[in-house]
Amino acid sequence: MKTSTKKVFYTFLEQDIRPIAGKAIGLILQRLQQNYPKSATDIEETFSSKNKEDIIDSIQNLVENLQATIEELEQSLVLISEIPDLDKSVKEDEEED
Repeated sequence: MKTSTKKVFYTFLEQDIRPIAGKAIGLILQRLQQNYPKSATDIEETFSSKNKEDIIDSIQNLVENLQATIEELEQSLVLISEIPDLDKSVKEDEEED
């Protein structure tokens, strides 16, 4: 899976950083959930009906998908590092739930 990226510089309100970072991580995980099962199925199918070159190709495809996900997660760390800590009152409310 070849992904293209674009650096964007934008100023957010501090209160918006957490939901924006959460949405970004959610999108990354959604792509992983879509690509991983297909790659795993392709590997299983190549073992039952293809030659060794096809098996290697299908495994390489899975590795590329996982590497792309890792890169995306690593890139998101910059945004996540900017998430402000929750207020004490917010933490206490969550603990009560």
